[in-house]
Amino acid sequence: MKTKLIFFVALMGFAFVSCQKQEEITKLSSEDVVKIIGDYIKEMISEDGSFAVEDKKENRTRELEFVKIYEPVQKTEEGDYFTCVDFTDGNDRLDVDLYVTKTEGNPKVSDVVIHMVNGESRK
Repeated sequence: MKTKLIFFVALMGFAFVSCQKQEEITKLSSEDVVKIIGDYIKEMISEDGSFAVEDKKENRTRELEFVKIYEPVQKTEEGDYFTCVDFTDGNDRLDVDLYVTKTEGNPKVSDVVIHMVNGESRK
């Protein structure tokens, strides 16, 4: 009985450490999120230097010019990360939220949402 108890306690300790390591894999720092978003923007910028974003409210695609990524990075209740990024399209200044989903593989940008146009909220 004593041997079974020791084995059970050791097994539970292994399971706890294993779960803890899994959480560390999926936890991202602000720097990680900013880098992921910056890399995504660079990858998505077209040859003419614009970043295309679908404006669902105006039912059109906006060709934007990158200005700045803001910190701090925030976390949603679901465990995703997001931060605001400023863009312009010539006439308008846009605050765009880029969301990063954490996965067991590589975290990635999962959504791009226009949050504000010229200081007016879209939500």
